[in-house]
Amino acid sequence: MKTSPFAKFLSVLLLILLPLQYFFGMAVTLFDNTLDNVQIPGTGFFERSRLAFDYAQKHGSLMLQLHYWNASLLLLVGLALLFVGIALRNKSIWIQTLLFDLVLFATAHFGAAFIAYHDEYYSLAMAAGFLVALGLAISICVSAFKKTS
Repeated sequence: MKTSPFAKFLSVLLLILLPLQYFFGMAVTLFDNTLDNVQIPGTGFFERSRLAFDYAQKHGSLMLQLHYWNASLLLLVGLALLFVGIALRNKSIWIQTLLFDLVLFATAHFGAAFIAYHDEYYSLAMAAGFLVALGLAISICVSAFKKTS
C-alpha cells in the first residue's frame, strides 16, 4: 500500500475539522435561538431539506454559517482524500474515505431536515452520523500513517 504526505495531511485535516464541526453544531444547538422561529415551506422532504440548506447558507446566524461552511470543507477534504487514495491505489484509504463521505453527506442532510422539521430524531441521527464519521476519520488517519512493507 502506498501513501503520500498529501494523504497524511488530508487525513490529519479531517481530524482537525471534525471537532470544530462538533463545536459549531453544539454552539448552534445550545445558543442559537433563531432556529426555533424558522418556518421552511415546502411539500416534500427533499424540497424542505434543500430550502433548509439554502437558509443555513444565506440567512442563518454566524455559528450556523460556520457550521455549514465547515461541513462543506469537510466534504471537499473527504473528496480530495478519496481521489488521492484512488490515485495511490490504496484501497484502505479510498474505501474508508468513500464511506466517510457518504456518512457525512447523510449527516448533513439530517442537519437540514432538523432545521426544516424541528424534530429531535434528526438531531439524534446527525449525532450518530457524526460519531460514525469520527471513527472512520480515525481509521483513515491510521491507514494513511501505516508503514508499508
